[in-house]
Amino acid sequence: MPRLILPSTLKDFFFDELWDTPCIWALPTAVTSSSLDGLWWHAALPIWSTVRHEARFDLRPLDVVAHPERYPRHWDRILAADRSYPLELFQKSGRWVIVDGYHRLIRHRLAGAVEVRVRLHSASDWPRVRI
Repeated sequence: MPRLILPSTLKDFFFDELWDTPCIWALPTAVTSSSLDGLWWHAALPIWSTVRHEARFDLRPLDVVAHPERYPRHWDRILAADRSYPLELFQKSGRWVIVDGYHRLIRHRLAGAVEVRVRLHSASDWPRVRI
């Protein structure tokens, strides 16, 4: 099974396995809501890459918000993010972690949202979506 090489800042609470995002979308998990403030800690994680198609984990969403002109690829994705789709989360080390929806998370913040739609997937679903 392929593994991601995570920086130390992500090892305790991010997944080092690859997953199939369309398989996550297909799960029958109900949509609920969550406080945006309660999820905002994700924006400080170096979850993105400065190099397309490389898992470098060297760019935080907060950096893109602070300097959108430096990161037009991610900034454009944030602005185009469809907020009607929920954020997809799984538990890792006792925390709910976003596995799909970081650009939507930032777009929600820019739009002034207080609550966001989320799907909190069961740990038993993880084997069904990992590659």
